[in-house]
Amino acid sequence: MYDKTLVIEALRDAEDVLMLILDRTGEVETVDDFVLTPQGVDLLDATTIRLMAVGESVRKIEKRTEGTLLTQYPNIEWQKNHRHAKSHCTRLSQSRCKSGF
Repeated sequence: MYDKTLVIEALRDAEDVLMLILDRTGEVETVDDFVLTPQGVDLLDATTIRLMAVGESVRKIEKRTEGTLLTQYPNIEWQKNHRHAKSHCTRLSQSRCKSGF
């Protein structure tokens, strides 16, 4: 059995990070908002790092619960969603290089 307190704390931390991302990116309307200005690129970098941190938290939760928690939510494709988000973050970061920032 796993320590539910640690898992709940990790989930709350992830939620806090996701809420911060939503707050900080609330005015972003298109990908251009991330790549056309130095401030946008900084926001992209910070958002990417935060999303990666959430992904790490999910992996740690999966490890702590020995695979028993996330499988209770089969409607969420955990691995696919993680790869999808990581792919988009990587592509956006690469476009930053092309834009000269």
